Amino acid sequence: MGKARKAGVKTASSESGALGFEELRQEEGKWILHGKPASAQQSDDLVPAVDKAVRALALINASGKDLSLATIADETQITKSHCYSILRTLVHHGWLSFDANRKTYSLNAGILRDLSQILHGSTPVSLIRPMIDKFSVRTGVSCILSEPLDRIGFVVVAKASARGQLEISYPIGHHFPRDASAQMKAYLAWSDEKAIEHWFLGWRPTRYSASTPTTLDEIRKELLATRLRGYSRSIGEFTDGLTALALPIFNRAGKVAYILNSMGISTAMAPIERQVAEQMITTISEIHELIGSNAPASFPTTQPSMS
Repeated sequence: MGKARKAGVKTASSESGALGFEELRQEEGKWILHGKPASAQQSDDLVPAVDKAVRALALINASGKDLSLATIADETQITKSHCYSILRTLVHHGWLSFDANRKTYSLNAGILRDLSQILHGSTPVSLIRPMIDKFSVRTGVSCILSEPLDRIGFVVVAKASARGQLEISYPIGHHFPRDASAQMKAYLAWSDEKAIEHWFLGWRPTRYSASTPTTLDEIRKELLATRLRGYSRSIGEFTDGLTALALPIFNRAGKVAYILNSMGISTAMAPIERQVAEQMITTISEIHELIGSNAPASFPTTQPSMS
């Protein structure tokens, strides 16, 4: 069936009229949050081979260790034969090295050579990853770390699944659209007006669920509420039945380097929201101290409001 269009808002042909970018399923007594494959994410403008190569590099970088072909193919959801060809190409260009004895791949100095102009002021995921893992253990809530891509969206660079009722199955390199609610609000809430206007150039609202804000006025009100509350919150705005809380991580230049996004089943998150938000603010403050961030003066460093 074709897609319906109403009032300039993209929808899908379903009972709710919503376009989902992820699926929440119950499997063997646990809730599993799945990212839909690229074909379901309207990514026809992406070059498949380049997208897969970037996902493979992001996975190896986030892991902080050498990885085998089987692990990379499984985590990125790339077929083994295609993954092998991509990895060998990256080895050829010096972006990866291959250990013939251990049959593993690791990042090589060639990637530093070719990307040297953007390394100044960057924040390695390996520095942050242990603190993200501790946050998930302390709260019992799963989380992802995503990197904002200007006017494109957010790409997953790390994840931590808690031993609770929700498990995350996103592959490293999974792309979220730029109006993924919790991440977008966290990214923009402490931005100036010029940055907000730039983010929405050419934006066309998409209704991911019945609760999705689809006008700029609604989103601006949400950004104000986020600043007052001290963290971003999405209750069923991107995925029905899922609550997500998020905050940005700033680098030394004062720009948003990553978004920390914790998520859980809405009924389970409601009674623990304040505790999770407090732990998130504490974790972000620790990360900022570690990497010498230059966060905005209005950015929270104390307990959140519950507005």
